[in-house]
Amino acid sequence: VNFTHLGHRGKFDFRLYVAYESDLRLVREIILSTLRADGRVLKEPAPNCFIAAFKEGLVEMVAYAWVADITQGKLGLQTDLFLAVMEEFRRRNIALPTPYATRYLDREG
Repeated sequence: VNFTHLGHRGKFDFRLYVAYESDLRLVREIILSTLRADGRVLKEPAPNCFIAAFKEGLVEMVAYAWVADITQGKLGLQTDLFLAVMEEFRRRNIALPTPYATRYLDREG
């Protein structure tokens, strides 16, 4: 189904990264509940979130959602969603990745 041919509806995606130590099921649920709670995100098609990759020192998550009017811009929505996700990560003690160089220096110090 082409969801974009009749208007301004558009697919929105964003990526974020968490540490390997993070509870990935909880991370996924936080992201999805944040997407579902935002009034700009459409209920259908439903938002989704995936583990995109295991990289050096981090897990890459990617989330997808449809918005009613993509012409309103992505950065404002992305910022609001990131802020909400980060608040919940802090509240739930979700670990964010530490850059490899920082970890290396910390071990030497």
